Amino acid sequence: MRKVLGARKIQLVIQLLSESFLLTSVSFLLALGLVYILLPFFENLMGQPIPFDIVGSRWLLISMLSLALLVGGLSGLYPAFFLSAVSPVKAFKGSFMKKFSRGTVLRNGLIIGQFTAAIVLAISGVVVYQQLGYIQNKKLGFNREQVVYVPFYFEEIDNNTEVIRNELLTHPKIEKVAKSTDLPLNSGNQGVIGKWEGNDGQGEFYCYRNYVDYSYLDVFEIELLAGRNFSPDYVTDSTESYILNESAVKALGWTPEAAIGKGFREGQVIGVTRDFHFQPMDLAIEPLFMMLRTEHNNYGNRGNISIKVSMDDWENTLAYVRQTFKSIAPSIPFEYHFLGESYNQLYQSEQRLGQAFTIFTMLALLIACIGLFGLVSYNVVQRTKEIGIRKVLGASVLAIVELLSKDFLKLVVIALVLATPIAWYAMQQWLNDFAYRIDIQWWVFILVAILAIGISVLTVSFQSIRAALANPVDSLRNE
Repeated sequence: MRKVLGARKIQLVIQLLSESFLLTSVSFLLALGLVYILLPFFENLMGQPIPFDIVGSRWLLISMLSLALLVGGLSGLYPAFFLSAVSPVKAFKGSFMKKFSRGTVLRNGLIIGQFTAAIVLAISGVVVYQQLGYIQNKKLGFNREQVVYVPFYFEEIDNNTEVIRNELLTHPKIEKVAKSTDLPLNSGNQGVIGKWEGNDGQGEFYCYRNYVDYSYLDVFEIELLAGRNFSPDYVTDSTESYILNESAVKALGWTPEAAIGKGFREGQVIGVTRDFHFQPMDLAIEPLFMMLRTEHNNYGNRGNISIKVSMDDWENTLAYVRQTFKSIAPSIPFEYHFLGESYNQLYQSEQRLGQAFTIFTMLALLIACIGLFGLVSYNVVQRTKEIGIRKVLGASVLAIVELLSKDFLKLVVIALVLATPIAWYAMQQWLNDFAYRIDIQWWVFILVAILAIGISVLTVSFQSIRAALANPVDSLRNE
């Protein structure tokens, strides 16, 4: 109509580009508002502050404005030159849209790509949450509940731990107290062992080590398979006695019962514990020996005091613990942690990964549904007269909805076929980083498939039902 009234091609190009830039500018302002609103949530997700000062950063402002202009230009360039080149006769007849149908393959490909990405993210998110649940619920071989630990790095505390222990145990809510160099949490003290009974001097293996006291096994409820715990009744326990875990005994080629009394390093084995996790779950349980902590192996007065407490009236118990430490070392800052919380913090990155998968899955599904909705709307417009004729000839609403929907649901099925092996391979690679991991269950793929198909059916059905219910007279009137 504008070309018939005398509009030149350049005027149409400017008009269409201006409309594109206007829409992009509005979107840019809305996006900025959403960024400021959602930024605290993403800072919490990342676990660190995210600087975003668009006013104070000139280059950030320039780059964002340039990006907005680029998007506006690219999104408006094609329709501007395409529509301005159409002859008025073809435009009134509608025949120019036949050329536009050549892009069907590209449009379908984009829909498949969007749904493939969304399905991969959805499957990955479910697997990540399953692995986190497995980690949280797996038996660790020790009890981390109701254990509070106080790390220390100073001689004032290290040399007075017996005084601290005796004072703490007078409180009715404190059950047990233990001192150790490392916690059963994230041990990193490892060395080479080359001396044990039966070794000809050629063999050696790596073994973790921890220096503990008499109450360590009791506080963490670590099970003994054979032998005994350290005891003050045996003088040699402080210099010559070792407790090994199952993995260490297996590495030496012994059984737990046979290991008792055998020579190990400069002493002998007095006990064997059941394997327990003393490192994150992405590492397998490795050989470990424990020895009584003395002034000769205190690692520069570094260690931890672990306290088994009753959580009833915790605030008063905490005040008593703080006062006890302050009375011994008033100049040293008091610091405490719950062992269970520290254990959970080891997997914060995985938790954030699961949350990120959830967010991006929702965004990917939203974008895919918007694209699918637009494609369905375009298809409905193209087949308006066909739908009207079919209704006049007696086609039911259900038959028309099925006609319009089946082609688009095929795209989602293709996306499922493409996404399933991609998600399976990616999650297998991620799970391989864990020594203790879940197996990916078949029902995860079925669940995500039902979700994807259900969402696509809702998206497609909205426009399909609307077209099927329309009056055929309206679509045929202007034939």
